[in-house]
Amino acid sequence: MDSSGNQLFNVNEYNSTDLYGTITYTFNGTAFAPGTYTVKLVNYDDGVLMDSATLQVNNAVGSLSAGNYVALYNSGKTFNVRLTESGTNRAIPNALVKLVFKKGSKTYTRTAYTDSSGYVKINPNIPVGTYSVQISVAGTGVSASPITKTATVK
Repeated sequence: MDSSGNQLFNVNEYNSTDLYGTITYTFNGTAFAPGTYTVKLVNYDDGVLMDSATLQVNNAVGSLSAGNYVALYNSGKTFNVRLTESGTNRAIPNALVKLVFKKGSKTYTRTAYTDSSGYVKINPNIPVGTYSVQISVAGTGVSASPITKTATVK
């Protein structure tokens, strides 16, 4: 349940305990937003509440990586950024990444969500010139130190 008491999912499955009375369950494909959740263990046969616990989900700590970008104007070449989990190098999908292209007083901002491999592949569609690019994570649930790269459009 979330903090408002809403049931997020229901797993109806029979599991046995190990030698120490522990059941381990992996929530495959389930992404929990940061927050506090209540986990309830209910007897499958009679619906009796057997135990409950609090689950605290914290922000993922990520790492951004990208190369410098060089492309011909209107070439369609993408600027590729990857977001991975620090320490494990596993991809972080569905995170909002912001790219801010700056040249003098001109600023162009682009945002996109990472794909299942942790990549943002975006065509910046910016005028000819050399830009400083500030790349950061814009959404919640993931923290990562921003990085700065250079984009050159010829």
